[in-house]
Amino acid sequence: MDNFTETLNISQLNIHSLRPLTKRESIKTYLTTKNIHIFLLQEIWIKENEKYKFLNYAFLKNCRTDGFGRAGILVHSTLQAEEIKIPNVNLELVAVKIKNIKKPTIFISLYIPPDSTLGEIKTPLENLINYIHNSNVPIMLGGDFNAHHPLWDKNSKKPDGRGELLSDLLENNDIVFLNTGVPTRWEDIQQNASAIDLTLTTLDLASKVNWEVSNENLGTDHKLIECEILNYNKFSLNSPRTISKGKAIQNLNEINPEEITDINSLENNIEHALNKATYTIYPKSKKKIKPYWTEQIKKLYEEKNKKHI
Repeated sequence: MDNFTETLNISQLNIHSLRPLTKRESIKTYLTTKNIHIFLLQEIWIKENEKYKFLNYAFLKNCRTDGFGRAGILVHSTLQAEEIKIPNVNLELVAVKIKNIKKPTIFISLYIPPDSTLGEIKTPLENLINYIHNSNVPIMLGGDFNAHHPLWDKNSKKPDGRGELLSDLLENNDIVFLNTGVPTRWEDIQQNASAIDLTLTTLDLASKVNWEVSNENLGTDHKLIECEILNYNKFSLNSPRTISKGKAIQNLNEINPEEITDINSLENNIEHALNKATYTIYPKSKKKIKPYWTEQIKKLYEEKNKKHI
């Protein structure tokens, strides 16, 4: 994976248990072939003491004591991740803040079981949506809400109570759902195809995301959701970057006011000016010991030097 990229690749899936080896191997192959940076997983179905490892990825998880439900996030090792706790939100979720990108961003993986009552989830869901709305950083939430509404599910004729609650919360808090109506669950004999897996973002992030449902099957009855977040430069931890203050001031002063037509163009001009003023600091190379240098040669060299003193 490159040190720098213009795109962050995010995937989302209700995996319906990580215990089967075939599923874990399928995920490992998928992560590598698709160059995934962050994978939001729901219904991981493992206990806290079950230690599954994914090469080059940190695995953050929230587990039930009974080993069912809840959520996890896989984060590539090139990303600097900090797990965060969202106050007053008693839901099955895990959240992480990615810090070494141009705009530090929070990613949340959420699972709401179908047997949870509206009374049980109403207040914590309101608190979660309020947290996202009031955040000063971009947020993406991927989750299985088990909520039905024609707004995001073309096969849903009318909303259920959970769908009505969620749609009202999103509208009142300026939070965008990226779903297009395409089913996110495979159709079978027992159930119709539906869209219960949603991807939500704050307004500042929505326009930068390409969202689609994949037909690749990783062994679950849910479909993969794949997102590309565009223009999200990822800074390598191994190549620290710094900014020239003088160059930054010069670049900012050179911004043409006539090019500023709205808040987005202002933001783009400022980002461009600052990016031009940043540069990478490469560590000084260390002297390497020559392969032929032995202890015997070292002693002879020291003796030679003593004779010339």
